[in-house]
Order: sequence, then structure tokens, then C-alpha cells
Amino acid sequence: MGCVIHGSKCVDLPRGFKCHCLPGLTGRFCEVNIDDCEEKPCGVLSICKDTFNDYNCFCAPGFIGNNCEVEVNECLSQPCHNGASCSDELNAFSCLCPIGVTGDYCEINIDECLSGPCRHNSTCLDLANGYECVCLPGFTGAGFEFDIDECASSPCKNGATCIDQPGNYHCQCVAPFKGRNCEFLPCEANNPCENGAECVEEPDQVHFPLGFRCRCRRGFTGPAVRSTWTSAAQTPAFTASATMW
Repeated sequence: MGCVIHGSKCVDLPRGFKCHCLPGLTGRFCEVNIDDCEEKPCGVLSICKDTFNDYNCFCAPGFIGNNCEVEVNECLSQPCHNGASCSDELNAFSCLCPIGVTGDYCEINIDECLSGPCRHNSTCLDLANGYECVCLPGFTGAGFEFDIDECASSPCKNGATCIDQPGNYHCQCVAPFKGRNCEFLPCEANNPCENGAECVEEPDQVHFPLGFRCRCRRGFTGPAVRSTWTSAAQTPAFTASATMW
């Protein structure tokens, strides 16, 4: 067989010969290729392929390097968004999302308005990790679920009854008062009499249920109210008593 068939050097001895094997070979005749993969230089997960006096590593996913000794840190590319924490794993990573975002990369903002937290027709504005209610007047609370009692401040005057409404109030006036807050007597604010007639307040509710009469100018008589006017307590079409002057 000899040594030279494997490229090794043959040395003559008095009683035979000896082979000086090339690196990577062993055996009496250098006929055995040393398995350089026997010590698993590529690690337990990667594949080692033996060559002549050498080896090649075929790295498992997530490893690099001549001997696949370097585990790839998938978090170095900063794959997680919106301030999420990245946890490196074997050939993978996971994102720990902060409150208010979701998704594999924490790239999706959770719409907190989808649950309809804002009440009474208020507008919901989605924010990062929260929401804001743009409320109609008259409501309070985090979701504006509480109706403010506008009657608590006693806006109705002169013995009127206050009726609380969503975001508003209504005064039920006692005759003869009128106005939003029942603050006016019949002749105050707007003169209900036509053609320059003078409005005269009358306390006699039996003969003057609207609380006034019109003192007409000379040459005028008849219905004295400019138009049907509305009292919070009643809405009559009234022909006031008229006097001439």
C-alpha cells in the first residue's frame, strides 16, 4: 500500500518503513482521515462537514461565525415600535408592548374609543394609551356620563319651577312672569302692545290673566297684543283690555 498513495512521506527503517502522515491523516499507512468534526466544533445545533485536515460549519438559524459560535441578536435591528422592550430569543425575538399598543412589533395603537366610553353624544378622541371625551355642555365625569344639574344654582326667578334637562334647564314660570329665567314682568323687555300703546302691568289676575293691559293711543282700539307671545307657564292668544289716552 505504501505511504505515498496518500501523499505522506515514507521513511525506510532497518526492518521496514514508517509513514510520516500529512496533517489530517493517521494510521500505519496514513490511510485514515481524521474526523475533525468529532469534537463538534460547530456546536450541537449546527452541522459539521469534515474535509481533509479541516471542516466546514453549516450554522443553525440564529448563529453565525466560523464555528457558529455567535448567536445573532435579533433585537439589534430594533424591530419593536412605540417604546416596546425587545427580548432576544434563539433565531427569534419577542416584543413586550407598553399599555395602549399591540401587534407582533407593537405597531398597532389600540383604539380605546371602540368601546364607546364617552356618553351623551360626546366625541371620543383616541390617544396613545388613552382617550379624551369632547363633551357637550352640561355633562361631567371621565366619560362625561353625569348630567350636571343646572337647577342647582337656582336660575329660575320669582317662584318659578326649574326643570333640569340634559345639558340645559327649563323654567316653568308663575304668571305673570316671563323670560328664560322668569325674570321679566309682562311689560318688561319687549312691549307686547301695538301701535305705540303703553303697556300697563296689572296685578288683578282674574281680569288680566296675563298681568298687563294696553293703554292705546287715540285713534286705536281692539286687540292690543302684537302677536301671540309665549309664557313659560302658558301660551295663550290674548286680546288685552285696552284703554284710550
